[in-house]
Amino acid sequence: MKSLPGIGEYLDIRHIVIHQLKKEAGSRHVQLRAAPRVLEIGARERIFLGNLDTSYHKKSNPVYGIFAAENPAFRDHLSAYVQGHTTFYDFSLQVATHYKSILEHTVTASGGFMILCAYGNTITRQDLMLVLMINNKEGFVVNE
Repeated sequence: MKSLPGIGEYLDIRHIVIHQLKKEAGSRHVQLRAAPRVLEIGARERIFLGNLDTSYHKKSNPVYGIFAAENPAFRDHLSAYVQGHTTFYDFSLQVATHYKSILEHTVTASGGFMILCAYGNTITRQDLMLVLMINNKEGFVVNE
């Protein structure tokens, strides 16, 4: 009998990094706190990405980005990374810096944590790039 894969076992995680963009809504000041390096990939990262991937694909109408010609910065940075002209870490810094400039012009926006992850799905054989912003909202964690 064939066993079902565990959470994230079907993902080939190549790189993951988390940068922080600090900004209060109503202000134009944005501070980029870059991660010192990409993260080591272990069980925690695999489960985190596996849960995100499953959640995203369960949605009846998943949200995704289309990068238009009027602002090709992300597309150009991604293309340079995919073609091997830049490292994943440098690509992530370029994306975070680009998003910082967008936040500086959006007074109502707040900052957060930017997670970038290059990975592949071994079942669908797709190469994917996750770019996720998690807001700086106050929250609580309850442990039993």
